[in-house]
Amino acid sequence: GTEMLPALNAALEDVHPDDRSTVRQIIFLTDGDLSNEKEMMQAIAAKAGRSRLFMVGIGSAPNMYLMRRMAEAGRGTYTNIGSGEEVAAKMTALLDRLKSPVLRDINVTAQGAALDITPRRLPDIYAGEPLVLLGKGSELNGKLTVSGMIGDRPWSQTVDLSAALESPAVAKAWANRRIADVEAARSSGETDDATADEAVAQLGLTYGILTGQTS
Repeated sequence: GTEMLPALNAALEDVHPDDRSTVRQIIFLTDGDLSNEKEMMQAIAAKAGRSRLFMVGIGSAPNMYLMRRMAEAGRGTYTNIGSGEEVAAKMTALLDRLKSPVLRDINVTAQGAALDITPRRLPDIYAGEPLVLLGKGSELNGKLTVSGMIGDRPWSQTVDLSAALESPAVAKAWANRRIADVEAARSSGETDDATADEAVAQLGLTYGILTGQTS
């Protein structure tokens, strides 16, 4: 088997947990199936701190679903490499990306109508990338402010929500992303199986999407 939990625990040990002048990036690469799913998600929830976790799976063996959830919990991304011929190109692209972090420690606040925003843990933004937020609210009004750090300087931008349009497609995307949040909370031990199953079932039924609890 692929025993990655000890390696993950070692990589998450941060001797400078309060250092905000740098971005701590961990690349987790495997060509094997991962076990210890619950323990690994719990380790990320408990120890990630300021670390960002970038998952790379090579070949057909890796558990892509788990690795994507681990990357989301670690505020990183998942890279799937289907064969050895793709390694150089895809790893070069990933390493080039990690050289250019632009906005970190992102925070989102809404003024006016309450918004239920997902993803729960916001990733850093790298050069050339958008920040994608999915929000659900009873009214389309108020303002949304995104803030973060560019180097050692604070940055913020505010958008007016009154110009937003309702969208069934965005609603389904919100529900799918909210389910990912629920599953991450289940895996890290923040919620129990019965509560998570009920939440997933309600989202599936309300938004008409395929889930582990609905078909």
